[in-house]
Amino acid sequence: MKRTICGFMLLIAVTLSAQAERLTPTPEAGLWRSESRILTNHEQALRAASEAQPLSELSTTAYRTLMDIAISEAAPEIVMECIAANQAAELGHLFNLQRIIQRKLPECDLNLQKVDRSSIRVMGNCRARQGLNGALHGYVEFISSHEIHASFLGSDQSLARSGASSKSTQANVQRHEVHRWTSPDCGQVQPSETLSF
Repeated sequence: MKRTICGFMLLIAVTLSAQAERLTPTPEAGLWRSESRILTNHEQALRAASEAQPLSELSTTAYRTLMDIAISEAAPEIVMECIAANQAAELGHLFNLQRIIQRKLPECDLNLQKVDRSSIRVMGNCRARQGLNGALHGYVEFISSHEIHASFLGSDQSLARSGASSKSTQANVQRHEVHRWTSPDCGQVQPSETLSF
């Protein structure tokens, strides 16, 4: 009897731990439209958003403000992506999100922290001669099962060297992504093993 109770308690602990590592709501399988925008050296926007606190502690509202600026000022790169049912189920797991973001930013050591049931904060340190160099801060939010937002803020040494920033040795870089579900049917678009989310 004791062994049964211990086994049951262990099962509950493992289940609760797995739930703590998941974001909700779970994304819907099907065809997704991904928009990504990159802005460089928008120091005023960054300063306004981080006036009351350091970049590492930006609020959800501050990230949304930066995303609104990006949407109004930068042309999006658009990708249509098919998410299979098993990929959609895995997408909300913290470990899988870390793997996906790490693929996008191979030069960065990342740390993901769950903020609440639907959002995570991304912190990292990037070391690249060409590309991101220094602290990276980000935020990923599952708005609904049909929409996911992501924002990343960092510095790019190579842009500064090419003359994008005359005031400092580094150029500010913002990357903002909006992923929206469009259809349960992917049509001609085939699922990819590596998601761009």
